[in-house]
Amino acid sequence: MLQKLAKLVTRWKHRSPEEQLAEIEAALAQGWSYSAYDHLRELASSGNASAQYRLGQMFELAEGVVQNLADAVHWYTLAAEQGNAAAQARLGLIYLIDPPAAASITAEELELVSSGNVSQGSLLQESFPRGFSVVKDVVQAAKWNRLAAANGVAEAQARYGHQLALGLGVDRDLLEAERWFAAAAAQEESAGQAGLGVLYAGGYGSSPDFARALEWLTKASDADNSTARYWLARLLLQSEGIPRDVNRAIEQLQAAAGQGQFDAMYLLGMTVWRDEGTVRDFSLAESMFRRAAARGHHEAAYALGRLLLEREGDEGVEAVSWFRHAADAGHKGAAAVLGELYLTGHGVARNPVEAARWLDAGKAQTRPEALTLLASFYAEGNGVEQNFETAAGLLRRAAERGNVAAHHNLGSLYRHGLGVDHDRERAVDWYRQAAELGSADAAFQLGLLHSDDDMSLPDSSEAAAWFQRAAEGKHPLARFNLACLFLEGKGVEKDVGQAIDLLKETAADGSPAAAEALFHLYSEGEHVPTDLERAEEYLAQAVELGSISSAKLLADWHVDGKIVEFDADLAISRLENSAKAGRVDAQVALGRLLALGMHGKPDAAAAEKWFALAADAGDAYAQAWMGDCRRVGLVGPPDSKVAEGWYRKAASQNHVGAQILLAEALSASGPSSPDAYAEIFGLWLAAASSGNAVAQRKVGQCYLEGRGCAADPIAAARWLRAAADGGDAEAEYELGLCYRKGRGVRRNSAEARFWLDRASAQGHPSAQELLEGR
Repeated sequence: MLQKLAKLVTRWKHRSPEEQLAEIEAALAQGWSYSAYDHLRELASSGNASAQYRLGQMFELAEGVVQNLADAVHWYTLAAEQGNAAAQARLGLIYLIDPPAAASITAEELELVSSGNVSQGSLLQESFPRGFSVVKDVVQAAKWNRLAAANGVAEAQARYGHQLALGLGVDRDLLEAERWFAAAAAQEESAGQAGLGVLYAGGYGSSPDFARALEWLTKASDADNSTARYWLARLLLQSEGIPRDVNRAIEQLQAAAGQGQFDAMYLLGMTVWRDEGTVRDFSLAESMFRRAAARGHHEAAYALGRLLLEREGDEGVEAVSWFRHAADAGHKGAAAVLGELYLTGHGVARNPVEAARWLDAGKAQTRPEALTLLASFYAEGNGVEQNFETAAGLLRRAAERGNVAAHHNLGSLYRHGLGVDHDRERAVDWYRQAAELGSADAAFQLGLLHSDDDMSLPDSSEAAAWFQRAAEGKHPLARFNLACLFLEGKGVEKDVGQAIDLLKETAADGSPAAAEALFHLYSEGEHVPTDLERAEEYLAQAVELGSISSAKLLADWHVDGKIVEFDADLAISRLENSAKAGRVDAQVALGRLLALGMHGKPDAAAAEKWFALAADAGDAYAQAWMGDCRRVGLVGPPDSKVAEGWYRKAASQNHVGAQILLAEALSASGPSSPDAYAEIFGLWLAAASSGNAVAQRKVGQCYLEGRGCAADPIAAARWLRAAADGGDAEAEYELGLCYRKGRGVRRNSAEARFWLDRASAQGHPSAQELLEGR
């Protein structure tokens, strides 16, 4: 038996390396054999290049051994250094790409070996002394691709051409790249054909030759080269050099996408989403973007986010995740959009600080409109600490990129000295630039500045010119101010007709101020003949357009019995907008319209909702109304205590009606102490000081009787005279008695009869009885 084994070994050793390698391959073809592997390793270790190459293959492809690219590179290198072209080609590829980790090694094991944390003499270290991974090295790639290319390996020729064209690990040389691409193409290597096509298409920064590009890309595409298909599609989609063919381009992109070409997936998505030459297919676009984005294509992630945002009803949450994915990888456009989403709070909680971070990361891709919006957040302290200096810096960046609003807002900052020096001249300069860029509001502001009496040189003509310019841009306040200048002949020739036309146009465009101005013109008759019918029409229009002051006036007219027809529903809806925005005067006006039933029937419950808001905000009229509401039980049961509380709040703000009602309420409850009487007297006195005749009479009575104050007939007569002059019948009667009896005044029967006659004429029964001698 030993003799037979010895003969076999002797026979093996006397065979040529080629015969030994053939026998090893035959054995391996029958299945894994440790004997065959040992023989192959022995042959490789003895310096046989073919065996070294084959052993490198086994480690690269995990053929019966643990996959390990580091061991593969070791054996390939030994073979390549002996001139083995196949090994040189494999090294050229491995060093050019990002080599994968060993498939059969865990991440933990790989980390241990890579970090050097394995213990000396451990099984891992002994089994894999060269480690597991290989670092990408374009210089090494260029070295081995060049050698393999020189040895006629077509794929290496194509790769080396690619490295030369891009300057990857070697000096960039397009002519040399073209030579190697051509050499590969001559061997029918599709990568070489594709390389020539990309080169002639201008893909490497070369001068394009579209006809030759089409020829070579078509050849490579016919050979199923995915890169060629992608570039051929790009060529067919452009409108230069060759006829545009969208349908053929889509066919090429679909084929390349099917081969896993991520750029093709992205371009196909963009084509069926945006290209005007094809039927839009949003579902296909989304699918392509998702496939490419999931594999790390950042442009596709950005496009997917944009597509999702455009989808009706989309809440933006998923779009934000894709934008963040691309932005984290350095995509400027995605960072800019992400910043805007943080500004608007779409798909993510509004956060101006995060917005600023991402907008800054977006840099040149950040829209100036977004910078202007962010500046407004800092100027208003909306979500961030108010900082006008930061706002000014953001506005300058936006202004440098031509944003009109930024120019205008910088003018406002300089005008008011916010975050910058107070400088009217610079304000005028920024406003002027904005106006030149088409901002009607900036032109309006220039008109205001030039008409401002605080200006060193106010210029009515210049003001009128800017108002005119802003008016041409349909700026309502500019047209209003220009109309005023035409009425006064200030800075322009006086032209009442032109003024009226401007006000009518502005009112027709929705300006309540213009409608209100027309009301005053036709009711006062200063510049035009009085026309009360027209005046009422414009007053109704002003109310319908949401004029709060006009609504108050109309309510006063309604109380006095003067009814004006107007669209109450429209007026109420306009006033509601202002009331909901927190305008207290709008809340009061709205409450009055509803309480008076000017829209139909009085609605105390609806009115109370708005009066309560205004009362809580401190409006005296609303507080007094709430007191009335609780006193008489307009909404819910009567509650005198709550009513008294509201009256006190209104009275403290000198609301005369509340002072009177509170004084009456306290009097009716029967005051039981000098302080109580003094409080009542104080309320009557406060109301009397405003000219209220009833309150003046009550003060006179208090002075006569010494109620809440020291008795003072002279003061009593003075207050009764004031009330009597105001037409109060009771005061006329009591003043007549004072003259009759000489209380606080000299006795004077003629004066006494005068006041008693006036009281009697108003139906005062006691005055009538006294005059008749009863």
